[in-house]
Amino acid sequence: CGRWRNLCQSTCTPGCDPAADNDNAAVVLESPHVERVEAARAPEAEPQTCLPFSRRLCPPLNLSLLDNKEQKAVHDSCGKYVKQERNLPSPPRFCGAREGRLNPCWSETAGNGSALSYCLPHFFILGEMKCGTTTVYELLLKHPRIVAPRTKEPRYLQQGRFAQTTLSRYAVNFRRAVETAAADTVTFDASPVYLRSKIARFWLARWLPEAKLIVLVRNPVQRSYSHWKMGYEWAHGKCSDGDMAQRLKEVAELLTFSSIIQRSLVVTYWDRCRQLTGGESAPSGFSLMAL
Repeated sequence: CGRWRNLCQSTCTPGCDPAADNDNAAVVLESPHVERVEAARAPEAEPQTCLPFSRRLCPPLNLSLLDNKEQKAVHDSCGKYVKQERNLPSPPRFCGAREGRLNPCWSETAGNGSALSYCLPHFFILGEMKCGTTTVYELLLKHPRIVAPRTKEPRYLQQGRFAQTTLSRYAVNFRRAVETAAADTVTFDASPVYLRSKIARFWLARWLPEAKLIVLVRNPVQRSYSHWKMGYEWAHGKCSDGDMAQRLKEVAELLTFSSIIQRSLVVTYWDRCRQLTGGESAPSGFSLMAL
């Protein structure tokens, strides 16, 4: 994963702008300033000058309890609210002051004047999906100095979710690391969608450049079959009737084995190599299994 990690440095480097349609677009990045002197965030309703931890949670923790109409209203509201903590002025830095811990944690003064601590991951399991990330996650939790996140896959840096999620909401996943108060414990994020995420590539290089990155790979045919099997069992076990079954019909084509193959990393990079070298197109569907 060394090559992946070094895609974005403080100089112009291809492929680092998550908003760019062109993979070869360049963007100038600066690593955040790690300062012990606290930087105060801007008022709640104004654009932020540093990346804050203490804003309201957006989306709220009870989002799954809301109906579809209420969820849409929340997403619309959060999209506007989150924009206030993006495109920060240079040099970039987190609000608050960095604490002297092995895990990246900050202390930020809340509106009532009390100082609260917030932590982010010390390392990331980037993926790939169906390559054993859950097994590695469970094994890591057996270590006495590793603290479990609130959920294995926060997916903060996933396309779509990132635009509607505040840093404060993401940091909730690592409250246990704060509560341990031990200087040598660490926590992590095991979202297996980050390996293919342009947003993750950009954000990690800019905001957590010292984070350790773990990548798991697997025979591409076995991985694709496992991915398809998971979707098949989920669709037929949890969505067999009612409104969910009807909604599933609308995306049924995306859950076929052939469709999953076309979205796999091996086919994506096969096609990329074909464009660069003029070689053969990637095989489709079950023809991949003949390799």
